[in-house]
Amino acid sequence: MKRIHVLAVGGLAATVGALVLVTSGSAQSTGERTLTFFESGKGSTFRFIDEPPKSGRRHTISVGDEIVFSDPILDHRGGSLVGRSYGTGTFVKGNKPSNGLVLGRGSLKLADGSIVVEGLLRSSDSPHSDTLAVIGGTGAYEGARGSFASEQTSSGSQDTIHLLP
Repeated sequence: MKRIHVLAVGGLAATVGALVLVTSGSAQSTGERTLTFFESGKGSTFRFIDEPPKSGRRHTISVGDEIVFSDPILDHRGGSLVGRSYGTGTFVKGNKPSNGLVLGRGSLKLADGSIVVEGLLRSSDSPHSDTLAVIGGTGAYEGARGSFASEQTSSGSQDTIHLLP
């Protein structure tokens, strides 16, 4: 299940997926904002739920299997804690964690509100990128819309959220 754990923490988390971190340096007169943060996987929680039909074998998945996780959000690699991401994912295609497709949804809980994301993710323990839709938020992010991109590496994920006006 190690591979699935890497997927969950890196992807949704990813995915999966906290803002208030670092805003982009360029002036954005349209009210657009770009925020970045880092998820290392340290201090995360994870659970794999093997739904029927049960795989019976290690490192296999079937459509309908699920993952549930949470992950601390940092303002930068090795930085300060600014929030936590919470997410779930349902495998919708594939038979191994390395070739699966996951429908992921998550919320990034920050001091001034939450951002909600959803979309399809590749399940892989190899470095890769995924993009999800920002579909809403609360508090300072009420009515949020835009995109959430996660660049996964061997040491965690660098996440970029682009919020539209």
